[in-house]
Amino acid sequence: MNETADAQRGYRPVSGMAVMALLAGALSAVALVSPFFWVVPLLAIGLACLGLADVGRPGAEKAGRAAALVGLAFAVGFGTQAVSAAVTSRWLVTSRARSAATLWLDALRAGRVDDARSMCVEGGVTALDQLAARIAGCGDAKPRVEVVSTSDDVPDGWTVRLVLDPCAAGPIDIDVVLAPSMVTRQEAAIERWMVVKSTEP
Repeated sequence: MNETADAQRGYRPVSGMAVMALLAGALSAVALVSPFFWVVPLLAIGLACLGLADVGRPGAEKAGRAAALVGLAFAVGFGTQAVSAAVTSRWLVTSRARSAATLWLDALRAGRVDDARSMCVEGGVTALDQLAARIAGCGDAKPRVEVVSTSDDVPDGWTVRLVLDPCAAGPIDIDVVLAPSMVTRQEAAIERWMVVKSTEP
């Protein structure tokens, strides 16, 4: 009789919230796939906080603190990794788009119209000779990048606004839409940014 009572006194029910926090924390790995799933780590963090509060409530005598803490660690770890990976990826992509647009503009400024044309999607950009002639009137004016944003009408495209000022005929603003494409060189696939179109707003 005494042994049964001791066993009952030693038993502590496991907090359901803590178990749910552990499961949600493990599922937080899906946040690495897409920003759409960033809500999962946030949900896991909320469940972990509720689980810790449930376990720590005076008189509750529930087990599950370790499960809630592990779920919280998973959620914070996967959530932080997902956000930092997305920020780093965006920074790399915008840097590449900015560099490609600047290289294209440098080719036009140097009068290498054929080089600039080779960086364009076929039929995407016309009147490069006229644009090069206008840009030549800008002398040594350093181009200023004002906008780098996603393109609404080109899949995986980015719009880079280049501004040249001062120029003989006034400032020149050019919106250059670029997109990455894979090309094969020496049996290796590399990413190359191509100018899809250019417009003057």
